[in-house]
Amino acid sequence: MRALADVLTEKKAFEAEYIGKPGTNPNIMGWGISKVGIMDPTAQDEQKDDYCIIVLLRVAIPEGQSPFPAEYKGVKVFMKVVGEIKLQ
Repeated sequence: MRALADVLTEKKAFEAEYIGKPGTNPNIMGWGISKVGIMDPTAQDEQKDDYCIIVLLRVAIPEGQSPFPAEYKGVKVFMKVVGEIKLQ
């Protein structure tokens, strides 16, 4: 398992490469760090406590058209549809 500090460093590089400036992709509602076991309950036991990058989406991306890799510099990447997030 990689240290959280290392994964945070990879997350910043991922942001620079794939997320861009805020507002450039209206489908991206947010991004952060999670645990593989939360994102994939069927993951192997030795992977469940690993950290991963999560990208929160407004709508689903059609299969095979994701702009994000499944893994970035050894860190798994997951997408989750959360719908529209608006400030009130």
